[in-house]
Amino acid sequence: MVEIVAMRLGFHWRHAGCCRHPEFVTIQGGSFATVRFPAGFGQIEHPEEGSILFDTGYSNHFHEKTRRFPEKLYALATPVEFQDRETAAAQMKEGGIDPLDVKWIFVSHLHGDHIAGLRDFPNARLFCSYLALDEMKSRTRFANVRKGVLPGLLPDDFLRRMIPIESRPLRALGKDWEPFRTAFDVLGDGSLLAVPLPGHTRGQTGLVLRSTTGRDIFLVADAVWNSETIGSLRFPHPVTRFLTSNSDDARQTILDLHKLKKRHTEALLIPSHCREFQPGVY
Repeated sequence: MVEIVAMRLGFHWRHAGCCRHPEFVTIQGGSFATVRFPAGFGQIEHPEEGSILFDTGYSNHFHEKTRRFPEKLYALATPVEFQDRETAAAQMKEGGIDPLDVKWIFVSHLHGDHIAGLRDFPNARLFCSYLALDEMKSRTRFANVRKGVLPGLLPDDFLRRMIPIESRPLRALGKDWEPFRTAFDVLGDGSLLAVPLPGHTRGQTGLVLRSTTGRDIFLVADAVWNSETIGSLRFPHPVTRFLTSNSDDARQTILDLHKLKKRHTEALLIPSHCREFQPGVY
């Protein structure tokens, strides 16, 4: 293993719709009011590979795949709001990028609010943990819905286009990133490093990069819903034990992120649904 040597990449954080959920479920001491949680996704600009996405947020495919029972239960449990102009594909087009030209998408995990736009990028290869795929395939249709997974959102040729994250070369992260020690080198050039974040789902994986602003960025997906959880250890409500894949692993991942933030204070740790991180260049 070799230590990370980070290339600087353009990074734009975006929102593709949102869902509504009681705040107290997501963080200790939160209100009982229903609040909007954005479905964030990242647009990464690589000097050779072009635009790369970290997840996709919501799209019209979500409504299409939740019209029938039992998938409709997902939409009822977490009401979704978005407009056509907010989808990842629409935002890429607005920025002058044809979705057909996007070659790579990094899939943090298989929850519907992270993969609903995959079908809008038919030429992209899809980095995804084989652990996440195996777990999805092992469950019944109803069990997948209960865990927030909608297999119908995956492209029909998903298996052909998928590249297991675990198949990528392993690199050492360096002391700044402890207690996270190793990561998978997504593109093989050290620019994007995939870090397992177990607990929320099996196979959930975050992404480390260095932006052109000089900041180290860690996209932590749904390891937490609020960045304040990382800083103050205000954990989610115990009811989330029924939603996570492994509550003990989820708690340990939060503790590890807390330790990392104390050690690497300049790094930006961006949860996918945190309202603190508004769309913009980071």
